[in-house]
Amino acid sequence: MAEIEEIFQTLLERDYAEELFRDLGPSRDDTKNNRKASCPFCQGNDFSFSTAEAVYHCFNCGESGSWIHYLERARGMSTAEAISYLAEEAGLSSSVDTGAYQKKRKKQDLLEAALAYCREALFQEQGSRVLAYLEGRGYSPEEARGMGLGALGNYQDMTADLRRKGYTDQEIQGAGLHEDLHPLVMAWRDTAGRPTGIISRAIVETEPKYLYSRGLSKETPLGIHKARRSERAILVEGPLDQAYLEAQGLPAVALGQAGPSRDTIRALEKTSCREVLLALDNDEAGREGTRAALRSLRSSRLRAYVITLPEGYKDPDQLIREKGLEDFRTCLKRAKRGGVWYLEQLASQFNMLDIPEPREVDGFMEEALPALAVLEDPLGARDYRRTLQDLTGLSEQDLNTMLEKHRAELERERLHNRSRDLEKALGSGDLERSAQIAREIQAGASGSTARGLPVYTLDQLQEDLQSNRELGLQTGWRDLDRIARIQRGALTVVAGRTRHGKTAFMLNLLRQWLELYPDRSFIFATYEESPRPIFIKLLMSQANEYPPGRGPQDSKFMAQAYREYLRQEPGQLKSTDQAIAYLKRAMEEGRLLIVPAHQHKAPELADNIRRLDLEYPLGGVFVDYLQIVPISGSSKEARYQELQRIARALVELGVSEDIPVVAGAQIRRPTGGSKLKAGAVTLESLRESGDIEQEANMVIGLFNEAVEEDQDTEDSLRSYETETDLAVKILKARDQGQGDCTLHYNMALCHISDQEA
Repeated sequence: MAEIEEIFQTLLERDYAEELFRDLGPSRDDTKNNRKASCPFCQGNDFSFSTAEAVYHCFNCGESGSWIHYLERARGMSTAEAISYLAEEAGLSSSVDTGAYQKKRKKQDLLEAALAYCREALFQEQGSRVLAYLEGRGYSPEEARGMGLGALGNYQDMTADLRRKGYTDQEIQGAGLHEDLHPLVMAWRDTAGRPTGIISRAIVETEPKYLYSRGLSKETPLGIHKARRSERAILVEGPLDQAYLEAQGLPAVALGQAGPSRDTIRALEKTSCREVLLALDNDEAGREGTRAALRSLRSSRLRAYVITLPEGYKDPDQLIREKGLEDFRTCLKRAKRGGVWYLEQLASQFNMLDIPEPREVDGFMEEALPALAVLEDPLGARDYRRTLQDLTGLSEQDLNTMLEKHRAELERERLHNRSRDLEKALGSGDLERSAQIAREIQAGASGSTARGLPVYTLDQLQEDLQSNRELGLQTGWRDLDRIARIQRGALTVVAGRTRHGKTAFMLNLLRQWLELYPDRSFIFATYEESPRPIFIKLLMSQANEYPPGRGPQDSKFMAQAYREYLRQEPGQLKSTDQAIAYLKRAMEEGRLLIVPAHQHKAPELADNIRRLDLEYPLGGVFVDYLQIVPISGSSKEARYQELQRIARALVELGVSEDIPVVAGAQIRRPTGGSKLKAGAVTLESLRESGDIEQEANMVIGLFNEAVEEDQDTEDSLRSYETETDLAVKILKARDQGQGDCTLHYNMALCHISDQEA
């Protein structure tokens, strides 16, 4: 007899969700592991279904549940018919005991009825003490209602109401309700938003502060039914904190004082969540909880940050109530990487910010190294290493040596423990388990070196120097290479006004990299234009030749002339024919990959490029351009927050694949519409510059005076008809100097070259 969870799991492994909801019409990307469709219940466009769990939820009408509930509501099936239908789709026995599922549904309906009673009671006489308590804590009646809070003034009155609704005393008891519950109540819901139990809080000083309905499982984190769609989740301490932030439209999950359990982390990893922001109470207990949470999150794929509240504010809801939501959003924006925050706390504990004693340094390293040994996030690991080196003065080689030694000790301890497990298994005669443990020991021993961080050798240094890895990639322009190189594992931003040459600069850099690094593949992801005009511009730049009967005066029609030439038999233009053959060969060999990325959100683009890196030896990625890259997540986010996440996703791509990522970015027009001056191309000129600039390793500013002079002319031809100077300025370059140079720009042929010496 098949179990319902077995049916769900079998269908999920077959990507069945889209098939089940196909009758709703074409679905579209929502967030990771979630897709959107039209709601069959309210006809709205905010119906979301998971591809990782058998649940759905409409964020417009609130309808939610499991696949079984969907088949009941949308297709009119009975519970038995829905379960049998799904079992048949899974190829499993349709002989399923529906009794357990129906009992679970009945319990959920009962709990929903009890919670509805309590929510109404909060605003009646029996709820006056609870409402007064909430108002004393700063919550208005409207906020209490929005948080879904209720009052259990008289247990007997509530059970009498449930009996009037048709529930028996046995069912009430089976739902876990009892007289000892505290008077302030709220729901604990599963991933689909259905209640699994009731949380109650005392309104006077007593212990325990919280009591729960009997049988409540806490495997599903409190608040995950709303947070599962978001790419970020705010982790708070208490249920009231969570309810308040959720009512403000923020994705919040409550951890409790014990911090995130393994179940909580696994549940978050199954959702769209990529980032967790810890906002525990602003006291010593909260800081200790934050440290414990960061230790639990080290080996998770979730990227952890820590929110620091202003002095005098204990928790997020106090800050929002007294200062407003925007002040809290500012704290979110300024959140520190979890590893950096953790090191700063350790540094204070071990006196590392002053002149530490040798024993203090040793104690600091004993606490700091374990985190670095298991950090999964490449950006987090990079910043952790930098901070650790800054605090200790250790060289890269010294840190690697210590880290390798620590990992070796961990591996010896692991093998010792598994050997003891093997002895016990052999002693008990369990040969199957013994064989499994032996395989794990063998796999661990052979993979220990691969898992460890290899020590950088002199041979590798010599190889890197010869391949120019240490300096980064050359641009191919003589004067620009004298002042900067494009770094691997980092984001380079090419910033300029409209028509000043951002796309042309990146295409010419792509052209020169294809020649300089013939053993590498390069991706040009275009968001602004389709691949055809991008290829034509690249061809024009490569050929650097006017078609027959065309010259600089025909610059507006140059792309059209090249398209017409491509339709003809080659032979008239030697340089153009050679360029066509060269680019065609590069595309056939997989060295030139032009990607129409219009529908790809930043994380999806990064994931797809990582998959391409398995097939091609990637040398670099171009993104044209940053401000029009879509991002998944809440539409309530400010654009600067979206841009920060887009830039961060590109940085993470560069770090994980050890390749340069070059992205165009728009510079805003000066206030009042005035013309831009060459000296005014600064970091502050970038739109929403703070967030883009902070993530970039290098920012290259472009200024085209000829275009700027003609910016207000409707039929501007002069800048097209002349070959112009393109001013290039290094606005920011980590570990490199700043400087500027001037390149020659033939705008008609989209060709950028060195100026003649």
